[in-house]
Amino acid sequence: MLTVNGEAVSSENNRLSDIIRANLGEPVALTLQRGDQTLNVTVVPRAEWPENQGPTGIVLDADWKLAGYSFPDAVANGFARVLFQIRETVMLPVRLIVGQIKPAEVDVVSLPGLKRYSDDAVSLALRLRAWFPVLNLAGGISVALALTNLLPIPALDGGRILFVLIEAVRRRRMDPLREGYVHMMGLFVLLALMAFLVINDLRRLSISP
Repeated sequence: MLTVNGEAVSSENNRLSDIIRANLGEPVALTLQRGDQTLNVTVVPRAEWPENQGPTGIVLDADWKLAGYSFPDAVANGFARVLFQIRETVMLPVRLIVGQIKPAEVDVVSLPGLKRYSDDAVSLALRLRAWFPVLNLAGGISVALALTNLLPIPALDGGRILFVLIEAVRRRRMDPLREGYVHMMGLFVLLALMAFLVINDLRRLSISP
């Protein structure tokens, strides 16, 4: 399983189940990887279902194992995975605008909010007796941080790149003091956003069962 309603899913999170149960009785678009083929199918989750079947009637085998790859194939698959995540992250705002993804399906979290995902990754790693789920989560976080850092926002590297491009077009150096003020304001905004996300995550953790 690659995506559900345009959102990337993986074995270390519960997004597949969450999205399916949030769309009972409504069409859900699935992108599947079967060998070398990528398949696009649509399913309609049932509002009521027999015991041990679930809304889609799909039953996951509890005894599945990780597939092994040669080193060249592992490197190629690693690059493909990174490119896939970059594309899905960049396309996320577009899919929100066109309605492919509902705002309620997007989970913006801070460090406390990552605990749920890290707990799932560690539990899966212990069950499989392999580091892959933890390393996969760490890789995903690294890609997300890299993309965020390249955004043209003051106080980030992307903001500095934007100023360099502006100076190149103007062919004149921007006032360092004025640029410093802009970056400082951007830093205050980012810190305020971080504080808001942390408080929101702590509030959700405190009321979760």
